[in-house]
Amino acid sequence: MKTVHLKTKEIRSRDELADLLQQLADQIAEGTLAFRQGAEETRLEMPSSVRLSVEVVDEEKPATEQKPSKGTKREVEVEISWRVGEDGPIAADEPLTLG
Repeated sequence: MKTVHLKTKEIRSRDELADLLQQLADQIAEGTLAFRQGAEETRLEMPSSVRLSVEVVDEEKPATEQKPSKGTKREVEVEISWRVGEDGPIAADEPLTLG
């Protein structure tokens, strides 16, 4: 069974995104994630080790008779996952570095 606790899509400036990601990084370091949306708050306790998945995708939808092409859509997806009640990663892949 899948329970969605929070889902959002919004437009942010690059500076606003950087601020949000820095806050997220600080919360990860502390071990508790707290998300607020309106009056709702979702809190998640994190284990000491998690699985990180990163995906970078370019998607181009071709033009049709009804719609012209909108160009290439680029996505960077970062997913952090763990099993609730366990203190370790789900599985290990090659480590990712930023550079």
